[in-house]
Amino acid sequence: MREKKKKVGTKNKQEGKNSRFGSVFSSHQELFRDWDPEETSSFAGLFEYKSVNSGTILIASEKSSGWFYFLLEGKCEEFTKASSGEELMIRSLGPGSHFGEAGFFHWKEGKFGVRTETDSKLLRISTKNWHKWETEHPETSKRWKERLETKRFFRMASYEPSHKELLGFISNLELLFHIDRRKIGELTPYLRWLYVPGGERLMLQGEPGNSLFVILSGRFRYSVSDDQGNITGEGEFAKGDIIGEMSLLTGEPRSASVYAVRSSQVIQISRNGFRKFISESPEALFHVTETIARRLGQKNKESSRFGRKVHTIALVPVTEGFPLKHFSNELSKSLKSFGSALPVNEEKLSKFLKDKKVLQKNGIRFGIPDILSWFAGLEKEYDNVVFEVGPSSDPLWTEASLRQADRILLLAETGRPILKNSYSWNLIQGESLGETTKESVIYLDDSYNRWGELEDTLHELPGQKLILRKKRAGEFDRIARRLESRSVGVALSGGGAKGFAHLGLLRSLTEAGIPIDLIGGTSSGSIMAGLFAMGYGFDESLRLIKEVWIEAKLTRDYTLPFVSILRGARYSRAIKEFFGNRKIETLLIPFLAVACDLTNSKPKVFEEGEVWKAIRASTSIPGIFPPFYTDGALYVDGGLWDNLPGSLVRRKGADVLISVDLGAGSQPNKDQTYGLLVESRFPGEGPSALKLLGNQFMKKEDRYSFPHIGELFMRSMLLSSRNNLLKTKENSDIFVELPVRDFSTFDWDEYKRLYEIGYEHSQRSVKDWAKIIKDKVYSERKNN
Repeated sequence: MREKKKKVGTKNKQEGKNSRFGSVFSSHQELFRDWDPEETSSFAGLFEYKSVNSGTILIASEKSSGWFYFLLEGKCEEFTKASSGEELMIRSLGPGSHFGEAGFFHWKEGKFGVRTETDSKLLRISTKNWHKWETEHPETSKRWKERLETKRFFRMASYEPSHKELLGFISNLELLFHIDRRKIGELTPYLRWLYVPGGERLMLQGEPGNSLFVILSGRFRYSVSDDQGNITGEGEFAKGDIIGEMSLLTGEPRSASVYAVRSSQVIQISRNGFRKFISESPEALFHVTETIARRLGQKNKESSRFGRKVHTIALVPVTEGFPLKHFSNELSKSLKSFGSALPVNEEKLSKFLKDKKVLQKNGIRFGIPDILSWFAGLEKEYDNVVFEVGPSSDPLWTEASLRQADRILLLAETGRPILKNSYSWNLIQGESLGETTKESVIYLDDSYNRWGELEDTLHELPGQKLILRKKRAGEFDRIARRLESRSVGVALSGGGAKGFAHLGLLRSLTEAGIPIDLIGGTSSGSIMAGLFAMGYGFDESLRLIKEVWIEAKLTRDYTLPFVSILRGARYSRAIKEFFGNRKIETLLIPFLAVACDLTNSKPKVFEEGEVWKAIRASTSIPGIFPPFYTDGALYVDGGLWDNLPGSLVRRKGADVLISVDLGAGSQPNKDQTYGLLVESRFPGEGPSALKLLGNQFMKKEDRYSFPHIGELFMRSMLLSSRNNLLKTKENSDIFVELPVRDFSTFDWDEYKRLYEIGYEHSQRSVKDWAKIIKDKVYSERKNN
């Protein structure tokens, strides 16, 4: 009988463990995904339940711990000691937190202690029990350990600020700016400072909204999903941004999930606390409500217009002999156009610590607490901090810098192998930096032309690819604008021969010093955008147009009109001769071309592949040129969908947008002439064929100017993208309509006059445009 009772007691004890572990499991489903019930139950049985008094040290900072903890109830604090001996608070730990894994798995990431801040209840597992379970479940334990390691973080810039610092920060927020500073001091009891490690979730879409967050430092990414789990919207938050402000007014569920891209700090203000704060001040409520409404309007208007500037950039050479110091200094100089910037490396850190007399002994140059302290100060003092991470950098410096970066730039030169055995390369390839945006910069000599070799290098590198020429003026400014979310993009519309006017405008912009960081076009706009992105000079472009296009008489390539009026052979060969075998990925600035995919009934945006094929597809005017067939799909002119692709250039990264239209559409004078030609005919009947034929033999200045078949095709086609044109006009920072409406879509012989019109017309306004661009790029710096 006693034996039976003992078994029941053991069973109840196990059920108690499983019950407590259930809350852990639900809070950390990402750690336990794909575990079966038996594995979960047996793992839960390894944990020991502990009830601990306030002030108890669970993990000493001086030595490694043999325990791994999950906090069920209460509050703990994590701390460390700097080389000077000063104890520094790292972060508060609430229910659901786990800690101790660094010592538990012997990870070399500094010595952190944990003590209970209140009476607390915990579950803990010993290394002895873990090793036993690891032997029995090798694959599952390996995956679990890898997931924990993925969540490893360096606790950068994470020392808790004083209440004075916190209040100083929030007093300058737009949300509270009009409230008396002394009144804001009453918010102190309702403020909570939180440290959010990289990769951790701040909020989950659909959960109750009971507070807002103000970002002190770091970076967050948000995503919005539909009922099926498909992501319908995403973006980023940065320093100074407010997350969840509607919760103050409505308490409605969170509209997005938000995750920390890197180690971040936020101030949390609870809804109940804020309501108590403003209950005694109707004026404060009025200001807060007005500000929130205005901010929401601005977000809706500008969400697609601006990205988020970065504050910390890690430069990581991935080929041998890369000139890191030079690159870092030049980039920092360009970043100073937007604010203060400082390039830093481990030598500067060592000098700083030596000056402060806190260098560690025993052969250790520096430790995590020292890096934390330095990074925290740098982010407060400078708008941008540039970390130099060389192939032979100290692993601690490398990992700390990469985990602190908003953006990682991999730097490469062609013709040299990628350093795939370097510590930095392997860290970047791992999952632990999965949320951090990575881009690759290829540094080329001005005379470089081995595009096949460049393609091979590009294929080996991750992220968006950027090409920089070593001695070309303004190249580092272009990278700086991208990092500051102030890139300038140009969108060029289609319009047949009228597109030659785009070249004149581009020349005018270039001479005025207006930067063009990316470019895209539809139909003939894609041709001119392609020539510019290839790096052709304007005189050279005109020569090519004359020799390859005009003298070849591309529009005399007639065929039986079963598919199209023109056979397209001459035209296709001319486009191929223009652009050769060059790939879009190797162009000197980012480029896109727009076409319509008839096979799959959807638009097609070409951002990679052979340039000539993208442009040939984009310029296939239905009925005039045959459709372009490639990769199993039939493509026609992109003007059917979006003749002026400003929204696409914006989406590709243009924070400041210049859109150029050719005035395609109505031509009342030609339409009235057509009316005269048919006024004696039966309604709906076309003009006399003899009269039209005779018109062709008249002197050019005496001919009737009426809309012929090609123009009718083109004008009809452009009507379908009229709404997109109006949206682009509204969404552009500068909108230009070149005065070429009276020219025909097929006035190819007028190429030089059209070029001159584009140049002369833009010269009248280019100084004003340059001022607008300068103000938007350099004066309207966002506070984030």
